[in-house]
Amino acid sequence: LLTSDRVFGVNVPITYTISSGTATPGVDHKLVSGTTTFPAGALNHPIEVPVLDDGLVEGNETVTITLAATTVSLGGSTISVPAQSKTLTILDDETSPIVTVQAIDSSMSEDPGAKNQTVQFKVSIPNQTVAGQPVNVTLAAKGSATAGADYTGTLPTNVVLGGGGATSQTVTLTVVDDSLIEGTESIIWEITGVSGGTKGTGSATATIADNDTATVSVSGVVNADENPGALGRFDFTLDKVSTTNTTATFSVGGLATRGLDFELFSDAAGKNALPSNQITIPSGSQ
Repeated sequence: LLTSDRVFGVNVPITYTISSGTATPGVDHKLVSGTTTFPAGALNHPIEVPVLDDGLVEGNETVTITLAATTVSLGGSTISVPAQSKTLTILDDETSPIVTVQAIDSSMSEDPGAKNQTVQFKVSIPNQTVAGQPVNVTLAAKGSATAGADYTGTLPTNVVLGGGGATSQTVTLTVVDDSLIEGTESIIWEITGVSGGTKGTGSATATIADNDTATVSVSGVVNADENPGALGRFDFTLDKVSTTNTTATFSVGGLATRGLDFELFSDAAGKNALPSNQITIPSGSQ
């Protein structure tokens, strides 16, 4: 808005130019320059800079209007307009981009014949932010599955989206068919921080179904007599290593009577009485 501290008796032509600061002409505003007329009898006169709504999240931006020095003669008087510049701010009306992470085809299996051997994790922001400010996302890989042992591929810990680059990043992981008894395991990709945006869906989870089974066998390896302190022993074994404790339920038969002829213990020293017909094989043991 042009202003004057006095009223002119004639129209005053004023030449001006519009130059971009941080704004981009043709994207954030129309590039207008030329001459405008400050009307006689007025104290102010507007110069309009048409703003363009680009749909990008980019923060506030600036443009500069520059007036050329102008001199107008009026009778015996001279009207002088000095050269000057002013900076205008274009306020961004877009909201902060929301970062989301998802797992595509998230249920996998170790079975080599299964179709679901891979999972895709995707972190993204809306497409309209592509030319705006970059969004920095930090992430962490979590879950019970172990990279390299249970799956191949790497989930990155830092991703930059937008800012003129891609608005999404996709990572593919492939299942490893191991021989461990480990049950269903999980892979979690979690957003731990966002700069330049807002965290939306904070994590995504994929699961790996185990295709391994184990057989528990029992054998009587040590016989015992009725001498005091004599101990017999049955061994329970797994044919594969399990990453979790395995509990086996058993029954006792024969002519001997529990409590009269024998008692059951969970240790080789005969000190820890076994209260039920169950035995636990610790994880990592066979």
